[in-house]
Amino acid sequence: MVNDKRYNPVIYSRLNTLCGQKDWEGLVRYLQRLSHAAFRTAGLMLGERVLVDAPEDDYWEAFLHLLRFDAKALLGTLLKAAVIRVEQKRLSLRHPGFSRLTEELNATTDRELDKHKILLNLIPVLPSDIEMEYLFNGLQTVDPRRRAAYLLRGNSLMCYFMLFRTLRFEEHDKDYLADCCRFLMKKGDSLSFNLARIVKNYYDLPQVKGTFSLRIRPYEMGRLDTSFETFSRVLSSI
Repeated sequence: MVNDKRYNPVIYSRLNTLCGQKDWEGLVRYLQRLSHAAFRTAGLMLGERVLVDAPEDDYWEAFLHLLRFDAKALLGTLLKAAVIRVEQKRLSLRHPGFSRLTEELNATTDRELDKHKILLNLIPVLPSDIEMEYLFNGLQTVDPRRRAAYLLRGNSLMCYFMLFRTLRFEEHDKDYLADCCRFLMKKGDSLSFNLARIVKNYYDLPQVKGTFSLRIRPYEMGRLDTSFETFSRVLSSI
């Protein structure tokens, strides 16, 4: 009897074999035969081991087939592996597999929840503005306020760099920009508070009240949205 746990050598071996053979239909059939507890164990091993170790071509193929099989049960598993791979610098959204995935997700209007989960999970860990643009454009998230809503949830330097650049498209709406500042300030961490200070100064928002320790030199303000290095150094300063 297979218990509900994170590892089972028999299941692990079978998953590894099927993925190694690129037998995606066989993988689906195998998962379908598992008990509820064994399926959970298989999901954990796929997300933490098998799909993390697989070649990138195979990862994207598995993603597409498993998403078709049971998005509700397995999308979290696939994204767990994606996050680990991104952090290990072993996953790129410029890969053709991501394009095939987004093409399928964008082909119908009933995959918005799946796209939402992908954005929530990947935005906080993506390492570059190029990868961020591939993610947003690939999932047809082009409206600046929709982008900002996701970026506000993160707190990485790259997230906040992209947020700062995105807010340029809303510079006409001072009330919206002030609301973004207040949202950042409520998060309570130093990076968020510093970004609120930068946005307040950059867009001249006297309605944003608070005591800010960050000091920004005038020449730095003009480079904040074009130089990630300058932005990161200023945002990380006390």
